[in-house]
Formats: sequence, structure tokens, C-alpha cells
Amino acid sequence: MNKLIVSIAVAGATLAIAPKFIGSIVEQEYQSIITQLAKNSSIEITHQQFTRNWFDGESSFTFSLPIQGQEQTVDVTVTDAFTFGPIISTDAGLQFGLAASNTTFALSEGFDSEEVVNFINDNIKVSSLITFGSDFITDINITEFTHQQDGNELRIKGMQGQFSLVDEKYATGQLNWDGLILNKKGQVNFELGAVSFDFEQEVVLGELYAGTSISEGSGVFRLSSIKAMEDTGIESLNISNLAVSASSVIKDNFAEISVNYHIDEMKAAQQSFKQFNLDLLLSHFSVDVLQELNEALSKLPQGGTPEENQAHLLTLLPIAAKLIEQDALIEVTDFSVETDSGKISSDMQVSIDKQLFDTTNVMSIMTALKAEAKMNGPETFFQAQGLAPMINAYVDQGLLVRAKDQLSVEANFAQGKLTVNGKELAL
Repeated sequence: MNKLIVSIAVAGATLAIAPKFIGSIVEQEYQSIITQLAKNSSIEITHQQFTRNWFDGESSFTFSLPIQGQEQTVDVTVTDAFTFGPIISTDAGLQFGLAASNTTFALSEGFDSEEVVNFINDNIKVSSLITFGSDFITDINITEFTHQQDGNELRIKGMQGQFSLVDEKYATGQLNWDGLILNKKGQVNFELGAVSFDFEQEVVLGELYAGTSISEGSGVFRLSSIKAMEDTGIESLNISNLAVSASSVIKDNFAEISVNYHIDEMKAAQQSFKQFNLDLLLSHFSVDVLQELNEALSKLPQGGTPEENQAHLLTLLPIAAKLIEQDALIEVTDFSVETDSGKISSDMQVSIDKQLFDTTNVMSIMTALKAEAKMNGPETFFQAQGLAPMINAYVDQGLLVRAKDQLSVEANFAQGKLTVNGKELAL
């Protein structure tokens, strides 16, 4: 019995003392994050503070975000209220870890009213768990809300998401949003269906918080529907099942990135299209050059005028030119859509001849550019667009090939010269 009492006493003392030491670990973790964020040129951290008590604590930092095209900035303050582990009571029940936190936000005075800030904090709930391995699991919940103005009603539906970061290297996430509805004078004018987003990424170079990371992995964005109505009640746009997926793989210090855009069905302008598909492939992109480009981008000034931003981007051209020197290739492996008349399909490959490209002369890219493209589709579709006279003229000139009810074309561009179906065209 005495041993049991002693064991219980030791366990109780450990649980009572542990939060004090855990608090210092959490403070160190957050200080490390702030240090990395400070390296990101897109934000300017103007204030940071960590207050640590025995069982709980609070972290806050303020950063300035430039407003595009304006000299004005907005100050955003992020505050995390912590409860230290190892055993933590949260809204989700008992949890085990270093700490759990709830996040609130504030904006600079004069930029937005207190009503807007209260609205954000009342409807957007962000909570995090820091595991014993110093990994982060963050949950985001946005409650449904409605905004009314001038007889119009915007209803933003609920959103739920969870994101995790392990070893500041492995990131995963899942987000689900039920969409939105815009009612104009009591009638549905625009509707966005359910949205989902999933991703898995592994950082292979750079720092995540500093905005200089290069990663590999995959991600998928899905949108169930988009519907738009005219004021007369006639449907002007209807898109079903839009999906965007991307994946990246790094091998032998080169990245290969594939992107797919797909729509099951789209109705617009009294026309119907099905199985729209666009596949992009970016291959042989040097990871070292991408990293150099990433770091240069992170150091560019923010919030300038369009002219200033364009001038800053031009300073990146010498770095981007290094991608050309290492034979980067861009391909459209599939660009197709099914119409009522049949399928239209095309593909294209774009590269730059590094032997003809002069990194000191941007205009030399016109001579160095190489492109090959093919297209095939039903003639009846183009005739329905009122293009019959143009089609006949192009067929006579050899710029289109007519075979039964199909039209096709092959185009090549190299060394500043364009050829279509083997015929050189003056530029």
C-alpha cells in the first residue's frame, strides 16, 4: 500500500512539475519559428513576445504586410494562448503532448473596424497541438455566416481543415469547404459547390517558414460545381467536377513537375463541352537553380508599383536563364475536349536551344525558342462557329489539312522561323 501511495505521489508531482519545463521547450520552438519567419521578405515582423506561466503561456507576434500597389501596410497580430502538457484538456477532450493552443487575430487600428476583427475571431477557430516530438497538428474550422448588403445576400458555408508538420520537413493537409451562394434580390445568382484540397509535401531544400523551400510531393484541388445565373434566371455558366492535381519528383538533382487540369462538363454561351483535359509536364528543372531563384524571389521588395515590380522581376532573368542552360523542357502532353461534334485534341512541346540563347540579351530567346504543336478536331465544330470561309481558305493554302470530316495542323517554330504543315510563314 505504501509503495502505491508513493508511486501515486511521484506521478502527481511529475505531472505538476512537468508543465514548467515543457513551457520552456515550447518557447524555444516558437522562437525558432519566428526567427525563420523574419527571413521572409514578404512579411516584416515588428513585435514578438512570449509570456510563460507554470501551466500556461501566451505567444504573440505582429507582422506588416504591404498592400499591393500602395505605400500603406497592414499590421497583423497573431496571438496563441497555450496550455502546457503532458496531459491537456481541450475542446476535443484529453490530449497528450507538449502543448495545445488557440489562435486569435487582430488588425492594425484604422485599417479595419473592431467589428471585422471580432467577426474573424468569432467565426474562424484555429487550434494546434504540439506533440512530444515537437510536430504541429493544426485544425481550422470556419462556421457558416451570411452577409447582406443592398438587397443581396452572400452565404459562406462552413469549412474544416487539418494540417500537420513533422520535423519542419513533412507537411500534409486536408481542407473541405461546403462552398458559397450569392442571392441577388432573393434569387440565386451564383453558386460555388463543395471544395476539397489535399496535399503531401516533403521539403528537400531551403527553409519552410522563410519561404525558400523546395519540396516534392503531390496535391489535389477539387471543386464540385460552379453555377452562374443571369438576372433573367437563365443559366450562363455551369461547370461540373473541376479538378487540379500536381505532383513533383526530384531525381539526380533535377525536378519533374506534372500538372493536370480536368473538367467533367462545362456549359457556357449555349455550348456544351465534356472531358476538358490539360496535362502539363515540366522536366529537367535544376533543383539548385530553382533554389537560387526561390531565394532571390524571397528577397524582392514587396508592395511596389507595377512598374517597380516589373523592374525587380527583370533582375531574376539571369538566374532563370540557368534553367535554359541545363535543358529545361515544358510539354503540353494533352490538351483536349469533347464537343457535340467530336473530340478536339492537341499537344505541344517547348524548349530553348541553349546554344542560341544569350543570357545578356533577353531578346535572343526568340531565336533560341523551339516549339512543336499538333491539333486535330472535327470540321463540323469549327463550321458551327461560323469559320467555314476561313477553313476553306486555310485548306487551299495548305495551312489546314482536311481528311474526311477532320481538320489537323502541325506547327513548328525554330530559330525564329515558323512552319505550318511544312510551309514557312513570314513573321
